[in-house]
Amino acid sequence: MKKLVYIAPDFFPERKANSIHVENQVNSLANQGVVVHLFYKSYSGQKSGVLHENVIEYPIKIAKVKCSNLKFLIALLRKDKLLRSMPILTRSRLSVILALPIFSSKQILFEAHEPLNRLWLKVLVKFIDLPILAISTALKKIIDLELNASSRIFVLHDGSTLVDFSGIRALKKDKPKAVYVGSTGRGRGIDLILKLAERHVDWDFHIVGTFDEVYNKRLINLNNVIIHGWKIKSEILQIVKNADVLLAPYQKDLKLDNGLNTLDYMSPLKIFEYMSFNVPLVVSDFPVIREVLVDKIDAFLVEPEDLNKWSFAIKSILSNPDLARRLRMNALDKLKKYYTWEKRSEEIIKMFDWKE
Repeated sequence: MKKLVYIAPDFFPERKANSIHVENQVNSLANQGVVVHLFYKSYSGQKSGVLHENVIEYPIKIAKVKCSNLKFLIALLRKDKLLRSMPILTRSRLSVILALPIFSSKQILFEAHEPLNRLWLKVLVKFIDLPILAISTALKKIIDLELNASSRIFVLHDGSTLVDFSGIRALKKDKPKAVYVGSTGRGRGIDLILKLAERHVDWDFHIVGTFDEVYNKRLINLNNVIIHGWKIKSEILQIVKNADVLLAPYQKDLKLDNGLNTLDYMSPLKIFEYMSFNVPLVVSDFPVIREVLVDKIDAFLVEPEDLNKWSFAIKSILSNPDLARRLRMNALDKLKKYYTWEKRSEEIIKMFDWKE
């Protein structure tokens, strides 16, 4: 039986993309028959209760975020016997130290979601010839410039599960319906969505996710904007089931909670989840998006700030059912072929030598 240690990058479970990625990845590996020993930071020290039976949880209780990475590493080192006994897939930067021969004799694969940046990490990764899994071709190129090690940097984009809409009752719809699902923070394009709503009062715009109060004043006279707040997956499916178009209006000033701008190398979970919903997509046109989507083949790719082009793209989908069908079916077919969590897990499993 295949056994693997997976080291999460942060606290788990949370509503953040990191946490969603970890949950889906370890569950998918478990579905492939791998027994996953999952280590993660936890505020409570309690197991999550949301994972496959083949996932063995090791929640490391850390009450304070300050120095949490160091505390997490110390806790990992106390499990050295387990860590030495099986391959490791880690998304935790500091845990790369475990790849030193004094700590492990097994294979270790480091999954990077951003450039290495820190000198100590670049020196360590280069010294031990650590293989790296990058989430986009753009990120691979950036890390290769840091390390000059293209041959041991591999690319696997994020993914999504396939959606079963049977038994899901769609929300009532009276107008053409555009939906946005995700964060409403800086650079997510909420301002553009509100401008579209002001221009097209005969369309409804649904925003699903914790709503930033900075936009509240803009909503006073916008009766065609529906704010749903944060929703669980089954509730999201009710909202998107009869949507006419899904919007992903990333802007150039996109910022994560940690202040990083990831537009140059991201592999956004949102896009893959959208593809699984079988609804036409309109997405901001950036090079990392073009690694996955092709304009007018499986989505409309639009200049991020050009309101007229966003309006035109949505109108094109609403007025042409054949185009809408082709876009959504092509996106779903591409997801099934390349970007499910199962496909991703299959590729990860191939990267390890499972000989006992």
